[in-house]
Amino acid sequence: MARVEIDETELRRHHQLAKTVSTIMSHPKAKLLVQEAHKMVDANARTPELDQVQVVSEPLTAMNQKIDTFIAETKKERQERETNERINALKVQHSTGIAQLRRDGYTDEGIAAIETLMQEKGLLDPIDAAAIYEKAHPPQAPATPSGSGAWNFAEGITDDQADIKKLLDTKGGNDLVVENMARNVLNEVRAQQRR
Repeated sequence: MARVEIDETELRRHHQLAKTVSTIMSHPKAKLLVQEAHKMVDANARTPELDQVQVVSEPLTAMNQKIDTFIAETKKERQERETNERINALKVQHSTGIAQLRRDGYTDEGIAAIETLMQEKGLLDPIDAAAIYEKAHPPQAPATPSGSGAWNFAEGITDDQADIKKLLDTKGGNDLVVENMARNVLNEVRAQQRR
């Protein structure tokens, strides 16, 4: 064997390097990292500890991937189910609200106007939308007669309807007038039946 001469500084560096590598190789995790680095630069390098770890960890890695996939799918299904439940609850709220508006006397045109308002304002509850609609569109005041502001039913009664005028003047409190009117109506009906 041939002898190679090196200077003392280089020898100290080689000893320091050998000591460092020996220290690294004595630590289990560090040893695997060195072998992994060796595999990176030389695919054919012999790394028995790293190969053994990979043989053991491959099934675990596959199992972990399956578990992660299962968890992701379960989470997605739960989110879809919760979303569908919320959508169904909103549909029920909408149909129940529309049915209530119909019971309250809203017409198809009124309901259509409320649904348009719901879309414009992003409202979900028809009852709330109806309250907003009514606030913005209050109902018209009832029509009142011109003049004194009161209804005067006796105004259009002719002289031959004196019994009706007397009945209105007494606010239905005159029994003789009522009996007389009833007798006249019965006589008219009997006369028509004889013909």
